[in-house]
Amino acid sequence: SSSSSSSSSSSSPSSSAVAPPPPMGFNSWNGFHCNVDENELLEIAQAAIDRGLAKAGYTYINIDDCWQAARADGTGKIIEDPARFPAGIAALTSRIHAMGMKFGLYTAQKEFTCQRRPGSWNYEAIDAQTYCDWGIDYIKIDQCFGRKHQAQNESWIRFREGISKCDHPLVMSVESCYTPHECPWIAELADLWRTGQDIQATFASVMENIHDNDKMRDLAKPGHYNDPDLLQIGTAGLSIDEQKTHFALWCIATAPLLASFDIRSASEETIDIL
Repeated sequence: SSSSSSSSSSSSPSSSAVAPPPPMGFNSWNGFHCNVDENELLEIAQAAIDRGLAKAGYTYINIDDCWQAARADGTGKIIEDPARFPAGIAALTSRIHAMGMKFGLYTAQKEFTCQRRPGSWNYEAIDAQTYCDWGIDYIKIDQCFGRKHQAQNESWIRFREGISKCDHPLVMSVESCYTPHECPWIAELADLWRTGQDIQATFASVMENIHDNDKMRDLAKPGHYNDPDLLQIGTAGLSIDEQKTHFALWCIATAPLLASFDIRSASEETIDIL
């Protein structure tokens, strides 16, 4: 949301630096969209280990939209898609932790996610507690559809309050802040914040996002990072030289490095860029 209305963060819990250096790993969206399940995520985690990415620091395995199915009657607790996650998110998280990796997931601050799954509007405290109980290491909080809080950062403040009660570090990534004037308080609230539009598999999109990211450069600090979006490494829309340039620009910007291709089948040339 680009709403100019925002709650004061002066009385909200401050974000702690749980994410130095910027998170590195995998996000499912660009490569899989909704078509990913628990077995594939376990295979991707293993491939990250086998292909040397985990050793290089790529330790987060993050699922994006579509893992949610509904909310439980009475409690409002979020329920996983039983077809794609029959063992449950908690069990999946435990298995990924046992591999020495970390696990993250996605929600939206509005009533619905971008794929019309249940969002976190007015369920922030319940969701933060659920994610903590499941052992989640990273949450991405999108914007998307339906009813919402009036203030841009109200949902983020509620999530930060919930996360502050968790007994383990939990990275909080939010969408979006486009200018320092819009949200000068963001580094005190979130660990990561998107700074532009969804990146596309073109070099023009890469350059647009990194220039948008530059507008927020003064707000980033150790443990709190501007996020120009997922890496478009391993996609057909960019040449190898363009992919290398893209990767270098994200590194210069101290951005999170989240690959979004199928690590299991990627070429050695693609793996080498990372």
